[in-house]
Amino acid sequence: MTYLLDTSAIIGWLERSDSSLPPLLAGTSTALYHPVTLGELHTGIVRATDDEREMRTNTLRFTTQRLEQVGDPVLPAEHFGALTAQFARTLSHNDFWILAAAIATPGLTLATEDTKFFDVADSDELEAVVRRRGWVRPACRLVESSPILAQE
Repeated sequence: MTYLLDTSAIIGWLERSDSSLPPLLAGTSTALYHPVTLGELHTGIVRATDDEREMRTNTLRFTTQRLEQVGDPVLPAEHFGALTAQFARTLSHNDFWILAAAIATPGLTLATEDTKFFDVADSDELEAVVRRRGWVRPACRLVESSPILAQE
């Protein structure tokens, strides 16, 4: 099985403990990321405290060196447009790009720690949107982890 990891799943896996993602990935040959994830990871580095910066930089490095980028360089604009029109401000635009890529690349399973993202990706409403357009909704898994850094 091939998984498309959203940013929250990657961060949960690499920066937190007790992630439920590694067992899912154990039997897979491929874990993918979307290009917008790199932007989100760079944002995390810029916003990080001095104590967090190295960890965030390592997460970005791991993502680019050990995971594969999804799809071809052409963005799935039609999918993105349909999703944002249907769901308005339910999710961030970056999440819609990731979801659009998962829909446009058959056979992927989307993995996220973001419950709002999961709720949309797993919804009957999304099923209706993709079915009307002749697309197939990707499978979606909600993964969990525990914070490593102390909450202040």
